[in-house]
Amino acid sequence: MTETSCAVSAAAQLSPLVDWADLDGNLLIDNDVYEGMKVVDGKVTLNDLPGIGIKKL
Repeated sequence: MTETSCAVSAAAQLSPLVDWADLDGNLLIDNDVYEGMKVVDGKVTLNDLPGIGIKKL
């Protein structure tokens, strides 16, 4: 499933509650207009932005 960083960052807020989460759909989008959570060394990394942690590029 492909979605923007907006949707993936919202879903990432729930990732501590599950054993596995498929949160890489935004990596398949070339023209993603949001910047949010990142995958670093295979791990979901949240930032300190308010709300769900996104900013519009």
